[in-house]
Amino acid sequence: MEYRLKRFYRLWCLKESMIKALDVQSGFDLKTIEFTIQDEEETEEPILSTVIEVHEPQPELLSQEGWSFEEALLDSAHCYAIAAQSVMEKTILDGSAIRRFDWKELLKDAVPYPVVQS
Repeated sequence: MEYRLKRFYRLWCLKESMIKALDVQSGFDLKTIEFTIQDEEETEEPILSTVIEVHEPQPELLSQEGWSFEEALLDSAHCYAIAAQSVMEKTILDGSAIRRFDWKELLKDAVPYPVVQS
């Protein structure tokens, strides 16, 4: 995959992680934030050095303080990003490995809902 496309997906994941962490649906102006990617090389090992800069505070995002990002490659064609904000000095993201599950493993202990009799 070419560099520009990989970079686009990486930034897309970072922005999506922010939107999900802020729990905003729409109307959030993504032009007001900027990510500084300090580790250019994408790896399957978690990267924890990306930072955010807020250019125009919005009600949902008043500060760039306390934000942490974790990102990595799942494989050669897929990446992920997680955003978290903490009031503590230490980040709540620790770089723990992401584990893949197959559907059989996810459903092994599942039980069907009981049928409701009307």
